[in-house]
Amino acid sequence: MNLIDKRNKDILVHINGELVPRNEAKISVFDSAVQGGDAVWEGLRIYKGRIAALAEHLERLQDSAKALMFENIPSSTKIIIFHLRSKRYVGSGTYKINAY
Repeated sequence: MNLIDKRNKDILVHINGELVPRNEAKISVFDSAVQGGDAVWEGLRIYKGRIAALAEHLERLQDSAKALMFENIPSSTKIIIFHLRSKRYVGSGTYKINAY
């Protein structure tokens, strides 16, 4: 697998309540994210290891998921825990949370 950014080689991806290695992450071609592009995301800015306006980003992400009538929308705490465990954090830069 060719990676644009080699820092993402060992990330874990949250799918259906589980964290799986990037190369094992799969969804059905019949999933609404694939068929109709149903997804929400938030782009976060990280300064010296701290995410700017994290609470506001998570609230907007959850509100967007509710607007698309997603089921089982996780709490802010669960989102944070999953993303910290996914090893996708950086000292400074940008970070994107996707939900399908």
